[in-house]
Amino acid sequence: MPASVQDYLRSRYSRVSDFFSRETSELALSCLVNDKIADILPLLAEPTQSSLGVLDETGRLVGVISEKDIVRLSTAGDVTFFEMSVSEVMTKNPTTISSDLTCLEALELMLRGKFRTLPVLESDRFVGLLSVLQAINGRLIARAETNKELIQALTAMQEAFPTVDINSSAQDMAKIMKNSNKSIAVIMKDDQVVDYITNIEALRLTFK
Repeated sequence: MPASVQDYLRSRYSRVSDFFSRETSELALSCLVNDKIADILPLLAEPTQSSLGVLDETGRLVGVISEKDIVRLSTAGDVTFFEMSVSEVMTKNPTTISSDLTCLEALELMLRGKFRTLPVLESDRFVGLLSVLQAINGRLIARAETNKELIQALTAMQEAFPTVDINSSAQDMAKIMKNSNKSIAVIMKDDQVVDYITNIEALRLTFK
């Protein structure tokens, strides 16, 4: 059984691991910190590839570089930028995400930080990139999706249903649902309705 209601809700949504672009021998999504800008331009030529992870000699992610970074240099009129090293242009200590995050969590992070692409890590190693379009796609086809209108409706009818704090244990949630004799319970976070759960889901969790 999941440790908490929040753990269970996370399991409902599509994972980053199912949608991000994974680096392979055929698809290069990274470059080395000492590479020249001229050398990495072909890697950014693909329409869907706007960023690269930057790795040091041990394979550790140390930065990201995007086509926007290079365009900014070119429009500044510096004709020597082709010979600059990636380390001079890259964004250091970039925000990263784990492949086991939900696409919803990744999308929220990307929207807050205004990121078009984020490096994906597995066991602290760079494995690929997630674009905002991939995160949106994963969110849209999530197995259990809540929307704004549904949250508004649940909020309006909140008193008619049992409520469960998102940090409650799955066991406590199952007990609340069993005792309420209601078909759904609303999930609360900081006194706000954020999701719902059905009695069938609660019953299934009881027997896990």
